[in-house]
Amino acid sequence: MALVSHPSEETKLLAFDRSLRTSIDSTYSLDQEVSSNICCKKFKDVFKKKERYWSVCYASLVATLGSLSFGYGYGFISPALLQLTDKTFVRNVSEADFSPEVLQDTFGGLLSAGAAIGGLTFGTVADTVGRKTGIMIMSLCFLVGWSVTGVSRLLQTTAFFGVIYTGVFIVGYGCGSATLVVPMYISEISPAHLRGLLGCLPEVFTTLGILLVFALGSIPSNLDFYQDFPYYYLAAIGFGIAALNIVLLFTVRESPHWLILKQRIGSACESIRWLRGPNINIEAELQTIREGLSVNRELSYIETLKLLPKRAVGKPLFIVVAVLSFQELIGITAITFYGGPIFRLAGFANANQVAAGSIGVISVIFSTVALILSDVLGRKVLLLVGSAIVTLATSATGVYFYIYTAHDCSNLTTSLNATTDDIVCNRDFGWLAIMSIGLYIFGFSISWGPIPFLLSSELFPTAVRGKCMSIGTFVNWGLAVIISFTFNSYRTLVYPFGAFWTFTGFSFLSFFFVLIFLPETKGKTLHEIEKYFAGKQQNSETT
Repeated sequence: MALVSHPSEETKLLAFDRSLRTSIDSTYSLDQEVSSNICCKKFKDVFKKKERYWSVCYASLVATLGSLSFGYGYGFISPALLQLTDKTFVRNVSEADFSPEVLQDTFGGLLSAGAAIGGLTFGTVADTVGRKTGIMIMSLCFLVGWSVTGVSRLLQTTAFFGVIYTGVFIVGYGCGSATLVVPMYISEISPAHLRGLLGCLPEVFTTLGILLVFALGSIPSNLDFYQDFPYYYLAAIGFGIAALNIVLLFTVRESPHWLILKQRIGSACESIRWLRGPNINIEAELQTIREGLSVNRELSYIETLKLLPKRAVGKPLFIVVAVLSFQELIGITAITFYGGPIFRLAGFANANQVAAGSIGVISVIFSTVALILSDVLGRKVLLLVGSAIVTLATSATGVYFYIYTAHDCSNLTTSLNATTDDIVCNRDFGWLAIMSIGLYIFGFSISWGPIPFLLSSELFPTAVRGKCMSIGTFVNWGLAVIISFTFNSYRTLVYPFGAFWTFTGFSFLSFFFVLIFLPETKGKTLHEIEKYFAGKQQNSETT
């Protein structure tokens, strides 16, 4: 019989101890491995960019070529008027058929009228064919408009006026379309923390367009190489800008907001992936956009009007219409369209060069500054500061022309196309004209230039954004039409100082409107802004 030895208590304890140590070491090793994996993942997440921004920035820059076309067409009026009102390029037209005053009022007025119609109708176009395709159609309008404007050079009779007026009207239609569809596209493709920065790009490119056409129009005519650089060459350059925009638009994607509204979910996913990078959480992004859609389709004008009593539509429309109205009522159209003639009347023989320097350069510099300030200080603060500066600037401009009146200058109430020989009054106060207009452009460029259309693109629900932006744009350009057609007559009636002090009054009112009615939208998503106006976020911060 075999003897079975029983392990001693000490042996049992040693075995248990070894087993426990093995278990602890195994568990510790496993915890170390898990902990190491977690740390590595976090470390990688820190250095691995989940979202890219270059594609959003590139798409925004391509879209804002439309704003460059807008600024170029908008600023075209001033150098063209200086050429056409002295009959340099109006050949074989009798004095009876030629009226500089009518030409001035009609030229700027037709561009504004075309822009008003473009703003009113292009919301439907953008809702129907898409934001990106809408920008293409807008660029085609510029192509046609600049072509017709250039062709007018071939005419040597009174038909010249009908053709060039038609070309300017079509260019104006493109301008009105650009003020609507470009900000809309950029607002819908931009992340919330970049929307202010990218949303100010259209104004920067608009001012670049104005500067470009002013600079080209101010090239000295006494240099042989440039002596034949007239308005139809300017039209050819405008044609080239629009053509480039169309080509580059084939390299970007459609707005995912519009694609989801059209139930094209697959295309929307591809657009989001291209715009924000392959590492973005597409499902979360889709859900965020869906939450921002109060309805799953775009609405007609009748359906949109029925929603006006609702806070989510009526209140932002009231704010947008007001700020877009103030943008015109504080005098920017008069200064831009008639910048060259105003400086000529003020006593500067080289009026275009002065206008290019004081309006173009300052606009570009400080519109670029607004890119950063809009997401740092916020939209509301910038508008308040801008209103104060514009109020001071228009007051100073009125003072300048009041002094001009006191010296009884002969060209005070006549047409703005004063000749060089007529400019003999008040050169001692020329610095005041430069300073006040420069101060005006500074204040306008950091505030009332970029912010109103940025607000227009971000305050409305997606389903009604196109229609509501059309209403605001139509009001904006409608006021531009009135100012363009009536500025000369009004200036004659109340004198130049009275006209500019009228702008002072509206600037003063704009300050208090912004202070009382406008909420801050800095850093908020489009969905959060919609919820605020719908009354679902009564206690949310608006700083």
